[in-house]
Amino acid sequence: MAKEISAVISSEIFKHLPKGSNYFVITNLKNIQFLSGFTGDWAILILSKKKSYLLTDSRFTEQAAKETRGCDIITVKKPFPSYLKSIIKKTKKVAFESNNLHYGSYRKIKKSLPGRKFIPTSGIIEKFRMLKTTEEIEKISKAAKIVDLGFSKICNSIKVGVREIEIASELEYILRSDGSTAHPFPTIALTSSNSSLPHGQPGMRKIKKGDLFLLDYGATYKGYVSDITRTVVVGKATKKQKKIYNTVLKAQMAAINAIKVGMKLNDIDKTARDIITEAGYGEHFGHGLGHGIGLDIHESPSVSYRSKDIVEEGMVFTVEPGIYIPKWGGVRIEDDVAIVNNKVRILTKSQKTKLIEI
Repeated sequence: MAKEISAVISSEIFKHLPKGSNYFVITNLKNIQFLSGFTGDWAILILSKKKSYLLTDSRFTEQAAKETRGCDIITVKKPFPSYLKSIIKKTKKVAFESNNLHYGSYRKIKKSLPGRKFIPTSGIIEKFRMLKTTEEIEKISKAAKIVDLGFSKICNSIKVGVREIEIASELEYILRSDGSTAHPFPTIALTSSNSSLPHGQPGMRKIKKGDLFLLDYGATYKGYVSDITRTVVVGKATKKQKKIYNTVLKAQMAAINAIKVGMKLNDIDKTARDIITEAGYGEHFGHGLGHGIGLDIHESPSVSYRSKDIVEEGMVFTVEPGIYIPKWGGVRIEDDVAIVNNKVRILTKSQKTKLIEI
């Protein structure tokens, strides 16, 4: 179903732009998708206070017509800056996304529109994306169900002698078969001491008896993503493995239970971090507690000790404490949570109440 650019959101965006900006050049494809519904690989969206224009090329013209409504679709057949003269008229200030417009393209645009002042902006549309609608949360929830199903299936394949890359490949096939349209990020599947690498890449290492095995992966449903991490042990767990796993689980559950609308997200990070520190593993938890998810796998809000964000209705973010000990291994447990009707709704539901022994 085609999506129409919301006049309300468009009007609100202009309230956040620098004073005097009558046009906004949007180049972030996820922001374009959020506003227009267009999911192709190349486009530029130009918002004005009265009209919107979507520039794309012939590969995506038909797709754009099916996915968007309420904006003029322009098929680009020559360098795109040459089209701007007929769109951006009688204005001195043009806002653009400074984090997404390549310098080479910026120079071409500036040359095609002499006499205009170009105003760099950042994070404006991302603020609107941070608070999800009911429809958006349901899409993320569907993506969460896909990763839960994937975990239940892949556990049967995590066996002694199987390589990390084989698990990652099989899991990605399972996710696709169950309805995921894309992998939001490369699947992390790590065994033994490799699991101490928070974003390690799966390789040819074989699983051995007694190994910790860490899986971090996601699914995509109608453009919206999920993100989950589970850690298991292949064989019988040692006391140290259980202790570290239970510490991470305690930290995660305490953080989730602490979430309240209006509280600072850095306080949620502190709740988990204090538990891990008190257990003696503070130096082994280096990353933030979580991150927002939606159209991107990492988006606002930030959930870390640096965060300045406040918990609000409609936020969806991960809670993923971990302990990583070099040359030994690591444990991370991650779930996606949504703030719905002022309550925390846990979207990912794969088993985690104790260290699973496979």
